Amino acid sequence: MKKITILLLLLVVPFIGVAQVFTNGTFDANVDGWIPNSGSAVTHDAVEGDTAAGSIKLVTVAANGRAQSNPNASPGVAGDYLLTFKVKGTAGTKIQGSIFQGSLTGGDNYTIVGSDWEEYTHLFTGILDSNMNIRIVGKDASSTYFIDDVSFVKATVVTENSFVSNPDFEAGFDTDWSVLGADIDISSATGDGSATAVQVDFTQNATTNNNNLINIVHDFGTTVNPSEVTSSFRVNTNNTGIGIQMSAQTLDASDVVVETLNSANETVAAADTWETLSFSKATTAPFNKILFRIKVRGNGTALAGDKVLIDDIVASFTYISLGINDFSRNDDAFKLYPNPVKDLLNIKSLDASMSSISIYDITGKRVLQSNTINDGKINVSNLNSGIYVIRLEDANRNFSVKKLVVSK
Repeated sequence: MKKITILLLLLVVPFIGVAQVFTNGTFDANVDGWIPNSGSAVTHDAVEGDTAAGSIKLVTVAANGRAQSNPNASPGVAGDYLLTFKVKGTAGTKIQGSIFQGSLTGGDNYTIVGSDWEEYTHLFTGILDSNMNIRIVGKDASSTYFIDDVSFVKATVVTENSFVSNPDFEAGFDTDWSVLGADIDISSATGDGSATAVQVDFTQNATTNNNNLINIVHDFGTTVNPSEVTSSFRVNTNNTGIGIQMSAQTLDASDVVVETLNSANETVAAADTWETLSFSKATTAPFNKILFRIKVRGNGTALAGDKVLIDDIVASFTYISLGINDFSRNDDAFKLYPNPVKDLLNIKSLDASMSSISIYDITGKRVLQSNTINDGKINVSNLNSGIYVIRLEDANRNFSVKKLVVSK
């Protein structure tokens, strides 16, 4: 018996902890902490940069020339780590992130698409608490790459399995389920090897394709940013012409619809037989809640008395949570003003040694990083209006985290 499987791949960063494998990831002023290898040249470019001027310029002679962090250092905590950096180069050339920790572990090869800055991301699993280095490898000979905003962050893969309420209908065919549409109603039926399934009944000849079986809204309790929703589920119908479609609405924290996710339309191969149908749909925007629906399409096909049975729904989503390293945190160590801010943010620190600032948006993407604080001020004029997380760290790896609101 196969059941619905819903997969959400997303990135959640409530609070950020960056491993100290390297001390310079922004290259605002220099490329200290990074060296060339395999015949490549590694220099500082003061003009090129993603969020701010300054980047590594990596020029390869042969294939697999690289820039690597130096000296070797331990991440401080064993676990899984997400390597992210920005890259700019010639379309069609390839870049790769790798880890050397006693042996080489290569990440995915990424093919540069255009001529602007692009992001490389790879999750490395099973990283030890021992010395290592990070390698950024230009896969093509005689090529130039610009590298900026490198981060190496501890990650935890989390799986949830409470996405759909009353997934097997054993609590009642209409418990946490309802219908929306002029042509259908629901009733109880015998399930696929179980006592109960939901039966979608056409009460009249279909006049629309917009007839839906709807679950209750699921609140994630935070902003999530999946790349795709996929599902598969068991279905049994007397009419093979009736189309079945996965449909979902994503909502923000205020229940405003973000987008509607309609998959491709599918039909069963044989009448009156349990089958598995599979669907997928990419998402384009972060959200806080989701309303899962199954659309039953029968306009011009479904007749009064036709029925569609659905059973055994299992919902789950997998995401990467980027966590805090096990160092001291003191959120009173600095003050921000004004907050909300429009362009220039003032930072008043109780510890003069604090010098590393990272700002992340609600999806976990790092949008600004600097190792230089000029007169206690940071220019955030390039950030869009919204809610951010700002993290300040000192030389001893103690840190503070605060919410920042940017309002234009």
